[in-house]
Amino acid sequence: MIEKGSAGGYELFAQRQFRDLWSANLVLNLGQVMLLLAAAWIMTSLTQNAVLVGLVQATTSLPFLVLAIPVGVISDRVGHRMLLLVAQLWMASLAVVLALVEWLGHLTPLPLLVLLFAIGAGLVLQQAAWKPFLHEMVPPDKLVAAISFNALSNKLAQAIGPIIGGFLMVIGAAFVFAVRVLSHLVMIVALRHVPKPAADPAPQRLDVAGSLRDGWRQLRTAPALYGPMIRSALLMAPVGGVLALLPLEAKDNIQTGVIGYGGLLAALGVGTATGVSLMPVLQRSNDQNLWIPGGRTFPDDDL
Repeated sequence: MIEKGSAGGYELFAQRQFRDLWSANLVLNLGQVMLLLAAAWIMTSLTQNAVLVGLVQATTSLPFLVLAIPVGVISDRVGHRMLLLVAQLWMASLAVVLALVEWLGHLTPLPLLVLLFAIGAGLVLQQAAWKPFLHEMVPPDKLVAAISFNALSNKLAQAIGPIIGGFLMVIGAAFVFAVRVLSHLVMIVALRHVPKPAADPAPQRLDVAGSLRDGWRQLRTAPALYGPMIRSALLMAPVGGVLALLPLEAKDNIQTGVIGYGGLLAALGVGTATGVSLMPVLQRSNDQNLWIPGGRTFPDDDL
């Protein structure tokens, strides 16, 4: 575990273990943003079918809907560090396949969507393990700071990743996918330098089915969660449509290249970062719901 320090939080970066993990997570987030940009742009070159272009976003996100809850339970049983390593190896292997198929010129819409769905499943594994892993690594008095710094790395990736990815696409999509492989290797190296946490006693762990039943029972007995969940779903549906069809809009209507498309995504990322930074001010409003329609761009998994 990372050592305790003073009350500020920034001293976490003075400790090599946290600094290495944070940097690796930033590289990983940049790689993911660039991979999605490259995949979406390639799909616009393979087909003009709006449904297929929209499925680039959908196939990456669908595993979260299907697998998030059971994978979360499994993560608590097998260990968060181990699951993170498995997720990185899985997604790195898929990115290698994606890079090779694109480099050979054999990439078509169906294999692209299948590979993206499999990568999405790896992202579920990663997300299920990453934040609990931070809980294990960081002292309780530094946990809020660690989560905030984690959110910062996500926002930085959303703001600068599309620009970097757009310029790298000039070299080729296969190169962007190869960079994604390297981002996974960076995280694997960082995780390998983290000591294994002490295992929890086996009697404290429920079986998977029992854990799922317990989770659903707690959800049913917490009606206060229903409103925010429904509201988030209603808000994210149109936002997801905008992101899914943005590459077609950029290519056909705005008539920009991949760098311009990256600029559009970067603008959304900057808007997200700005909105997050303004949240303390906006929360003082008597009716926070008035701000919600203009406050969502990228899906935010940092809260």
